[in-house]
Amino acid sequence: MIQRVLRASLTVVALSAPNSSAQAQTTPTRATQAVNARAPSGYPREKTLAEIHLWINKERMRLDAEDRRRSEEMARADRRRRGIPETKGSWCGTGGGGMPRPEVMSREEWTDLASRCRDELRDGTTEQRQAAFEIAHDLSYIATFKPEMPFDLPPDFGEVCLSLFSDPSPEIRRSAAGAAVTFSEYIPGLADAAVLPLLPLLKDDDLKVRQIAAWCLSSIAGPKPELQGFGQHGAKVVAALLPLLNDPDKQVRFNIFIAIGYSGQAGRIAVPRLIELVERKPPASQADQRMAMLALGSLNQHAAAAVPAIRSLLRSTEEGIRYRATSTLRNMGPAAREAVPDLIEILGISDQMGRHAAVMALGAIGPDAADAVPQLHQMLREGALDSGDRECAAMALGEIGPDAREAIPDLIAALDSSDRSLRLSAARALGNIGPESIAAYERIQQLIDNDPEALQGQGPQILAKILGQER
Repeated sequence: MIQRVLRASLTVVALSAPNSSAQAQTTPTRATQAVNARAPSGYPREKTLAEIHLWINKERMRLDAEDRRRSEEMARADRRRRGIPETKGSWCGTGGGGMPRPEVMSREEWTDLASRCRDELRDGTTEQRQAAFEIAHDLSYIATFKPEMPFDLPPDFGEVCLSLFSDPSPEIRRSAAGAAVTFSEYIPGLADAAVLPLLPLLKDDDLKVRQIAAWCLSSIAGPKPELQGFGQHGAKVVAALLPLLNDPDKQVRFNIFIAIGYSGQAGRIAVPRLIELVERKPPASQADQRMAMLALGSLNQHAAAAVPAIRSLLRSTEEGIRYRATSTLRNMGPAAREAVPDLIEILGISDQMGRHAAVMALGAIGPDAADAVPQLHQMLREGALDSGDRECAAMALGEIGPDAREAIPDLIAALDSSDRSLRLSAARALGNIGPESIAAYERIQQLIDNDPEALQGQGPQILAKILGQER
């Protein structure tokens, strides 16, 4: 199954396109120039991967030391030029932070090393595979230099990693899972192919394997829009994740909450259990309650059924719980419209952090929060400038849109504020309110004429909205 999926979807991965005109015009970095100029003579091809890994680290430390010496020499020369007395430790050095340096080898040498890494992952002993995964870690870091630092991965690199999910060694299973997710950024189709094979690892006898499997699933779904909801596997994945909300390990539970939050529509089946955790039904801890609220907020409109439970927390005597509940409603956006009366009530509290969270939640709800316009208008007019109240109120009024028309005079007045952020928020709000803000047109044009960057380059767009030419 894994092989069929990968062979259908994976192609040879070149972490740059040498024939690309866009890349040809890219100015080479110092690292790229060093790599391209380096003769392939230092690479200890005859050594084992473990020895090569040590050599890469030794070369990295040598280059870091050279960089530090150059930095110190430049700093000393600058101090002499400026007449500053010499002092110990006054230079600023640079270092690699323990990460491999791409210029230690040529592109061809890194490509050869990737092929050797694949071979030993596929055919080696446990010890050889462990060394190969050390090299894979080096490769994953070097890959971040693309397109300046290109190399080729073997076409079956991802397939080999997936095959090791069932290796007898828990260390290899952990490393294979981590490598599959890391390289999924560079191998098309690998993330999707890894989803189902990761599920059995969630039940692994080894705690660290379970931890890495949970992290992998949260990482796969999070940054990849095409996998929001785990693609075609969503329902199956969420069903497998739900029991792990009771896992005894908090790190496993943490990543399961994150993964469920990214599961999109498929996450609806998890909402009843998340509501139970929000309500602190046994055996939920306060940490679980907090993570459940985070997951519900990430599910946004798919978690609308949880709004009543979140609303009840707005009346908590604990400031932290109120704040997290308000932030959850903000993340839900328009799905939290029924909480508008509770959020309006919070606007009158003295706690600045909670008050701002409520304002932002009302803004996220948008036009459905129109009932809050009088209170937000009052905050814009009377809020203390240094507290951020007025800026937050202007932002929320803008998100509500045309129904915030009663605040137009005070939003126009805010354009003359000494606070740059308030001026920008007021101008944006006037643009979002639309043609009814036409009285602001001349003042906004003056701001742009006096300083083209006064509104961070957004002035023409704001004026177009006021004229009804852009929505």
